[in-house]
Amino acid sequence: MSDRDYHHGNLEQALVEQSLAMVREHGLDKFSLRGAARAVGVDPAAAYRHFPNKAALLAAVASRVFSLLAERMEQQTPESADPEKRLRAIGAAYVHFAVDEPELFRLAFGPFGSGSEHHVSGVGPGGRNPYELLLDALAGLHRIGRVRHPPARAAISMWCAVHGLAHLAVDGNIDCDPIDVVITQVLDDQIRGVH
Repeated sequence: MSDRDYHHGNLEQALVEQSLAMVREHGLDKFSLRGAARAVGVDPAAAYRHFPNKAALLAAVASRVFSLLAERMEQQTPESADPEKRLRAIGAAYVHFAVDEPELFRLAFGPFGSGSEHHVSGVGPGGRNPYELLLDALAGLHRIGRVRHPPARAAISMWCAVHGLAHLAVDGNIDCDPIDVVITQVLDDQIRGVH
């Protein structure tokens, strides 16, 4: 079957979604572009017309993961909330996403992802990526005088702390049960530090 004969819709999108499901379930070690193509019912040659190699497909999947992360952060963060509550909700959503989706989190911030502050490509329904959501929450705190540093500067410290906690939790390197207690402690320390 060629991509011209593909009748289920957008083959490129189907490959991304199937690959996401495969990474989620089995991790990167067992992932292959050919396996993803077979899983959506096309010949691997059809997949190579959309993605020249495994790295290109996984980069597209990583972008999709960032969209899912941004969506989770938006869902947990009502726009009307107090800026500090918004920041806390964003941080908690970030860590919970990592714990709930460890393989996807590893992909997004691994060699196939684009997890630097300027390259987090996937956006949520509100049109912002995870980093922009963090900046927006810090800007709200900055406007009311709760953050003395410019939001972009404060974001570095905040992201390092929350991202570090997420990685430590995902890799089982810290005792964080219940995780919400540790999240609160890290965010308390960070909010005091940027004030």
